Amino acid sequence: MIWWSIFFFIRTFDNLERYFSAPPNLVLFYAGLTSSKGEARRLIAQGAVEINGEILNPDVVLLAINVGTTIKVGKRRFVSIGNGTSDA
Repeated sequence: MIWWSIFFFIRTFDNLERYFSAPPNLVLFYAGLTSSKGEARRLIAQGAVEINGEILNPDVVLLAINVGTTIKVGKRRFVSIGNGTSDA
């Protein structure tokens, strides 16, 4: 079951058209920003997670992710969600 959820999550990130919603700790864990879901919960509670420059409220149940969203954890870990195309 875990492998299916990881596959679905990665597929959703790759084929992101508009947006999707997921629990914030899962977004951080599956995006590779934290090593565990528990660490993600702790960082959210400490106020160390920013979404588009705004600190993530610990009371958020679902996080809406769309193209162009930037997720930052601490000072050095971040990910920017693109649409999967390269304009090189």
